[in-house]
Amino acid sequence: MNSDTAARSDRSIRYRMVGELLTTAYQTVEAGDFAAARAALERATPLARGLGAQSLAQVRLAEAVVVQASGDWDGAAAILSQVLVDARSRRCPGSVSFQLSVRVRLGGLLLLQGHVSTAEKVLTEALAAYELLPFTAPNDIARVCLELAFLGRRTGKWGQAAAFLDRAHALLRTAHGPDAPAMAPVWRERSRLKAGLGDAGAAESAARKALDIRLTALGAGHLTVATDRSVLAAALVRLGRLGDAEEQLHRALSTFRKALGPTHAEVAVTLHNLGGIALHQGHDRSAERFLSEALMIKQKAHGGTHPDVADLLEQLAVIQRKRGEDEAAAALVARARRIRSGVRSAARKTRVPSF
Repeated sequence: MNSDTAARSDRSIRYRMVGELLTTAYQTVEAGDFAAARAALERATPLARGLGAQSLAQVRLAEAVVVQASGDWDGAAAILSQVLVDARSRRCPGSVSFQLSVRVRLGGLLLLQGHVSTAEKVLTEALAAYELLPFTAPNDIARVCLELAFLGRRTGKWGQAAAFLDRAHALLRTAHGPDAPAMAPVWRERSRLKAGLGDAGAAESAARKALDIRLTALGAGHLTVATDRSVLAAALVRLGRLGDAEEQLHRALSTFRKALGPTHAEVAVTLHNLGGIALHQGHDRSAERFLSEALMIKQKAHGGTHPDVADLLEQLAVIQRKRGEDEAAAALVARARRIRSGVRSAARKTRVPSF
């Protein structure tokens, strides 16, 4: 083997190793094993650095996914923005499709952060660009459509949300089949859309379809399965089946605690939901326990100024009033009002990134 052939062979091996490590990173972060995901990326980085800008950008994109999943949305947005800048400036081979995939992920993140108009601009431009390419994988178009369906649901544009969701459904069903794991996010989003439209029965049916697909593909203890259980629980609450909803939430909580740790945002959200159900049922002691733990996590994560903190304070105030502790309840309500006032003031001053 001459030196050129050996160099090409070595490069090919390193490309394959980077690809395998990125696959491991994505799979492990989806399962909630952030340490394993970071370890895979640490091994991939020096290999990718020797292969050029495109490979290194792929590793950075995976890093953003891990950072976002761990709850640091601002950190993930910063990484994605820099990756996009680098991809544009270096004009890497295949950079058009890569830039679009980064823009779609960034648009979805902006939507989660509440930057709705900017997210809509980023996502609609990405969809239009994808449609101009000579070939675009169905998964890429479907991903943008799912994000736009979420955006439409969030802004009350129900018809627009349904149209994008139907398009994603058709693309993924044709490409993968009706029961493939790729269909689960479609059913999950359909459940949320139907719930928003007031069709609780259809919301439950769609949520169960998503959960069944995930259980078959991933098993009961997977992090994504826990998220689907939470969606199903929300549908069950709307149907008045609080006991069934509690069961799903307790299973989800067990997985979230094991995979993410006791102080993760998903743990707090699930505790908050369990507290709300217990409060509705008149189980005040259980409600107070769940809500107080959720409050502790939220305050530690956000410094006591998050809107969810205000919600929790108001619910705890309800329990205190029922016990006749009116003065303590009034203090919690007053604190909640100060938080909401501060949130409105901060929103007016927030600068939204432009793309």
